[in-house]
Amino acid sequence: MKIEDFVLEKTEITKSWLQQTLLRSKISVAALAETMGFRSDSSLYKAANPNEPNHRIHLDNLPLLINETGDFFILDQIEALFNRVAFAIPQEIPNLAEVCQEFGKLVKEFGDVPETYGQAIKDGRLDSSEKAQLKKETLELMRQAGAFLKAVEASK
Repeated sequence: MKIEDFVLEKTEITKSWLQQTLLRSKISVAALAETMGFRSDSSLYKAANPNEPNHRIHLDNLPLLINETGDFFILDQIEALFNRVAFAIPQEIPNLAEVCQEFGKLVKEFGDVPETYGQAIKDGRLDSSEKAQLKKETLELMRQAGAFLKAVEASK
């Protein structure tokens, strides 16, 4: 199967991901639609509308959308479906000060996990939203650990 033949399922979930990305974007829907090769902004709106099952977004449009908006939300959601994480690979870390900054971010993320856990278990149980929040915080910790490791490896 070629990437241009692959179409994201027309589920409400994927359409809601697109909706959220469009709502947060500082780029107009018309500009995004043009970049992504849609005939008009209404076509892109329809691709995000769960009541429009015949309008979908093709997978090959996602890199364009992510590049234009700088929003990795859809990619993060896909990664979460497969219990995977991704992080930006630094091109080059020229000095130890930047490695220290990455370490500071790692320490902050590490602190977020027990804080979230402590808040979640106050009532003696973990509900589904608390589990989801803990998963999100743990995945963020893993992302930052990977970014820190890459910074260390790339440092001069």
